[in-house]
Amino acid sequence: MGKYVFISYSTQNQEDANAVRYYLGKNGVDTWMAPYDIPPGDTYARIINQAIKNCSCCVLILSNASQQSIWVPKEIERVINYQKILIPISIENVILNDEFEFYISTNQIVNVGKLNENSPELQSILAVIKGSMGETTTVDKESNDETAEIMPLDTQNTLFFGNYYYGLDGEKGPVEWIILKEENGRKLLLSKYIIDAVDYHEAGKTGSWKECSLRRWLNTEFTVQVFSKEEKDCLIESERAETRNFFYNTEDSDLCRDKVFLLSVEEVKSLLNTCQTVAPVTPYALEKGVFANNYGLWWIRTPGDKYGMQAYINTVGKTAYDGCYQQRREVGLRPAIWVSDTFVKEYDLNEETDSGEDLEWSIIS
Repeated sequence: MGKYVFISYSTQNQEDANAVRYYLGKNGVDTWMAPYDIPPGDTYARIINQAIKNCSCCVLILSNASQQSIWVPKEIERVINYQKILIPISIENVILNDEFEFYISTNQIVNVGKLNENSPELQSILAVIKGSMGETTTVDKESNDETAEIMPLDTQNTLFFGNYYYGLDGEKGPVEWIILKEENGRKLLLSKYIIDAVDYHEAGKTGSWKECSLRRWLNTEFTVQVFSKEEKDCLIESERAETRNFFYNTEDSDLCRDKVFLLSVEEVKSLLNTCQTVAPVTPYALEKGVFANNYGLWWIRTPGDKYGMQAYINTVGKTAYDGCYQQRREVGLRPAIWVSDTFVKEYDLNEETDSGEDLEWSIIS
């Protein structure tokens, strides 16, 4: 049996689930939660069943949405079948429907409402979880403020910002970014996942980063699709420096300024560790044509061995300096952005997006 907690939730409660995942991780508890822990290309049903079968216990984010979910009832049935400890956390007033009354009517439901990391309810849940793993409870408190809410953005190596296509059904979900660098009140972020398959340059054309169609698309249509008005205001335009392919003595010296861009080989080598150069692929990007062998191929803006060829990072995180043609959908997209620290605010778990719609993430990475 694995020493981790399986988190069951509706994608309509993505932010609540992210906050619970953050809180448990902060206090030394490993978690298993879709879509983050599903290997690219694996089947949802098989890997979910294995994860439940091998977990120590399950935390259910109980809401009206979770009762209407297609997947949550199936997950809870498996939890009960495998005789795992089930901890329902109610985040709103919920009247159990017949199915959930059958499954969890004998379980104590912990009513937490708005998540607060110093609340006795969450701390008691932590104690139960650690007890199921044979451990004692040590709560990590950065503050004695009893009203402090869970704020994963500023204290993690990754954060969520923007909203993009994720699943096979075209649903969108929050984009997870790796924090590569922090300086002068701003952060350099790189998408953790390969999120799309896009040609570097349009058919029949070749050119530098400044000239390519991918750059134009990232800074127009992509930006409009991904970021809310508030988020766009936090994007910082920055200059792209010259990048050189030292193996083949090719260079891209056309300077330009962008809000959304690709990393150069120099930036990859100086800013990313080995674990960060390999990139998992979203189901959406796989369906669009990204090649993956556990991890996928992704573009960088450094030229390849000759004009019209583009370097990329391969499936084991190494730079393919010879490159490939700029029209190749098998190579995926990992955008980078500079953002202002002003977007880091209290993590309001009941907040909605500017469009008034809850963020949704299609399950199964």
